[in-house]
Amino acid sequence: RRPSTWGRAAATGPAGLFVASFALTTIALLLWPALDPGLATVWDRTIAYQADRDSPFSIWGQVPSLEPLRVAIFIAVATLAIAFAFWPKRKSFVQVTALGAALLIGLQLTAQHWFYLYVVWFYPLLLVTIAWRHADRANPESTARAPAQSSPFAQKG
Repeated sequence: RRPSTWGRAAATGPAGLFVASFALTTIALLLWPALDPGLATVWDRTIAYQADRDSPFSIWGQVPSLEPLRVAIFIAVATLAIAFAFWPKRKSFVQVTALGAALLIGLQLTAQHWFYLYVVWFYPLLLVTIAWRHADRANPESTARAPAQSSPFAQKG
C-alpha cells in the first residue's frame, strides 16, 4: 500500500509535515477567491491597491524623493529577517520576541500608509520582551531556560 501525502510528509520529519500543512492550508484559503471573483481581482483589490497608494500618513507619502531610502530600509529589514531565522542558532524566548518586534517595527517604517493603530502589531511582542527581561533581572536564577528554536530546519546540538 502506498503512503498518503501526510504519511510521506511525516516521514520527512517536522519540516516535511510543516511544508505539507502550509501548502494545503494556502490552497484551502485561496480556493474561494480563485473561483469568485478570481485571483487577478483579489490581487488588484489588495496588494496592487496598497502598493500604488499615496498617503500623507508617512514621511514617504509626504516626501516622494525619499523612495530610494524607503526601498533600502525595506531591503535591510528583509535581509535581517532572513539572518534572524538562522542567527543566533539558538534563541531564548526573549530574543525571539525582541527580534520579532524589531522586524515588525522595521517593516512598518517602510509602510507607505502608516496609522497609529498599527502599533498593536508589534506592541504585544514588545510588552512580553520588557516584562520577561524585568522578571529575569528580579530573579537571576530564572535565566537558565531552554532556548527556543528559530525554525524546524535549525540544527540541534
